[in-house]
Amino acid sequence: MKIIKISQKEQAIEVVPESIDDLWHLEKIIEPNDLVSAKSERKIKATEGRKAEKIDIFVEIKAEEVGFHKPTGMLRVNGTIMKMKPAEFFEQGSHHSIEIEIEKTIKIKKTRLKNYQLERLQKAVEASKKPSILLLVLDDEEAIFALVKEYGLERKAEIKSRKQGKQFKEDESIEKQYFSEIAKKLQEINAQKNIIAGPGFTAKKIEEFLKQKNIKSNILVERTNSVGITGLNELVKSGIIEKVSKQDQLSKENKLVQEIFTEMARNSGLAVYGLEDVGKAIQSNAAREIVLTDRLLLEKRKETEQLLEQAESIAAKIHIISSGHEAGKNLESLNGIACLLRFSLTK
Repeated sequence: MKIIKISQKEQAIEVVPESIDDLWHLEKIIEPNDLVSAKSERKIKATEGRKAEKIDIFVEIKAEEVGFHKPTGMLRVNGTIMKMKPAEFFEQGSHHSIEIEIEKTIKIKKTRLKNYQLERLQKAVEASKKPSILLLVLDDEEAIFALVKEYGLERKAEIKSRKQGKQFKEDESIEKQYFSEIAKKLQEINAQKNIIAGPGFTAKKIEEFLKQKNIKSNILVERTNSVGITGLNELVKSGIIEKVSKQDQLSKENKLVQEIFTEMARNSGLAVYGLEDVGKAIQSNAAREIVLTDRLLLEKRKETEQLLEQAESIAAKIHIISSGHEAGKNLESLNGIACLLRFSLTK
């Protein structure tokens, strides 16, 4: 994310998203009633002596709906037009959708610019400086590829070796073809760091294959007990991503959620969950770190916004995590929000 301007006086930010991750962050920052302005395109209806056409405009809308579609990487903001250039086509009360794109400047003006929103912006800036990391989990039958993203793991490909049955006699030509397909996919994705893992010796064998083919791919070989999605999640939980990228958000969030479950299992009184109990912890000045899913924030925005504003007033740390990756899914089982406490409220 490139930050052009932050104005506390105007309660506004002006930014340029540089990746799909940045669009995901912006979805969490833009709220209903925010004034969002950007260049856009609008269809003008046919009139007497003029054909219907699409024109380039600069528009400011009052946001009503915000939606990020992860598979297409599209962020769309719908709302009522407040200002438009050229002004001759402005219709009072009409609606418009701004499609926020990578490398496209956008300005967001708020009633109040909140601290956790500014922190999220800063996280997006820091994330853009990190190396891209690919996870490859495989055995001699299948390989699954996933890029590490701020919003979770983005699955990129799956390759089968076409090996059949336990009694299958190893065929070097099939293995060579399998490894060649994996090597080709690694080159296509072209991540700066590649973590290859799995049970058995296949990860080591593919590393040797890449060396023999003189394919430079910056590889770190690890071990997992499983393959597939389970193996990917095992890698994330292992902390290896954090070693490769020291400030990786995904690993941090997993550790934070794990700490909440640990405190609950210990019955220490230092962790609570659910909107009601987290609210009580904030009111008692006991909240230390609050973790909630982006899904809860979007579904119960008014209720959660009030809690987060109160949390900021007592200097509690706020973490909004994606419900799409393992930590978020685990947090969903706690009603989407939980809190680590400075002191127990039950003792």
